Amino acid sequence: MNGSHGSGAFRKLPRAPPAINSFIRPSNRRSSTSTKESKMRYRNTTVSGGSFDPSIINAVWNKGRAIAGHDPNVERIDACGALIRKAAYGMQTNSGWEIDHITPVAANGTDALSNLQPLQWENNRHKSDKLQWSCAVSAR
Repeated sequence: MNGSHGSGAFRKLPRAPPAINSFIRPSNRRSSTSTKESKMRYRNTTVSGGSFDPSIINAVWNKGRAIAGHDPNVERIDACGALIRKAAYGMQTNSGWEIDHITPVAANGTDALSNLQPLQWENNRHKSDKLQWSCAVSAR
């Protein structure tokens, strides 16, 4: 076996740096300065911090504007006019997109489909928890 352990089918993957691990792991820490229970919530997640169901992802995708001459199952435009690609959901690429809460969760926004929209990821980051915002990325 040339010094290896087993067949190699279960190789140990390198561990991510602590900063990355803390980003991808949901936090259950509660604020000690507030009487309200609070939990860290990441972008592109439900009100409770979970992943969106594939049926919701598809329904939100369909809220993007269709582009004349393009397959609406592949490419659409977000509210800012930025090109998004369905296959790039959750990716930080030029056409990557996320599900945005129109009324932010921080302002008591819900996961109702009427409160969700597809946004190119940079637009979603720029919008953040704002009710009044401007686009970071439009047509490229």
